[in-house]
This record gives sequence, structure tokens and C-alpha cells, in this order.
Amino acid sequence: MSASPSAPRVRFCPAPSGWLHVGSVRAALYNYLHARHHGGTFVFRIEDTDATRATEESMRSMMEAMAWIGLDFDEGPEPEGDGFGSRGGYGPYRQSERTELYAAVARRLEASGATYRDHRTAEDLEAWREAQRAGKGEGPPVVKAST
Repeated sequence: MSASPSAPRVRFCPAPSGWLHVGSVRAALYNYLHARHHGGTFVFRIEDTDATRATEESMRSMMEAMAWIGLDFDEGPEPEGDGFGSRGGYGPYRQSERTELYAAVARRLEASGATYRDHRTAEDLEAWREAQRAGKGEGPPVVKAST
């Protein structure tokens, strides 16, 4: 589907750690219908960043369930032989495969001066968390950008 620049891009992004359940199907259906009604794009993205729970079998079964229900996505991963390919121009559609894209954007932001570093240590942050748990904290830790 070729959508206009103002047409909505909506997504459904389940974690492939089990079977597709009715709540997920409902969320996918709403986004699918919204995209179709407004001439938009329905994107199927896999939230597979939890490597200990995500499985290829779950991913494949979710794709099969979506097809069986009739929720055809415009962009996303699709079975290709023993693995997965992708349909659409903004892939990859598996979060675990997008790490380098995000790192490149972070490097560009840093190079342009649009970021700042938080120099607190892990120990500093843990001390803040402990104070919060004990009810002695004064709100979230705030880092002021030096300008």
C-alpha cells in the first residue's frame, strides 16, 4: 500500500515469547482498521529484545495467526525459507536487528552537540534508588545540561 505523507503509520509490535492472545489481537485489529480507514500503513514489528524468552517458533506462529485472522500487514518481517525476510522500506522490523541504526542516530546527535553525558556512577544511581525505596528521596535525579 502506498500511503500519502500525511497518512498514519500504525504498528503492532508483540514480543515473540508465546502465543498470540486475544488482547494482542484486539490491539492489532484496532491499528489495522485505523490504517485501512485512513489510507495508512500497518506495520508489524517484532519486539524481540528479550533474548531469553523470544523464540523463532513464537514469531512464526504469530505471523501465521495474523494471516489466519486476515490482518495483512503492509510492512514487517515475513517467513523466508528457514529464516525471515522483510516487506517494506523501513526495516529491519525486528528490534534486535535495529541496534546499529539506533547507535548511528545517537552518534549523530552526540556529534551535533544535542546530547549531554550523565557522569553519575552506577553506585550513585543505586544510592538514589535506595533513598526512594526508603521514602527519603526528593524526586527523580535530574541532570542539568551545561550550556
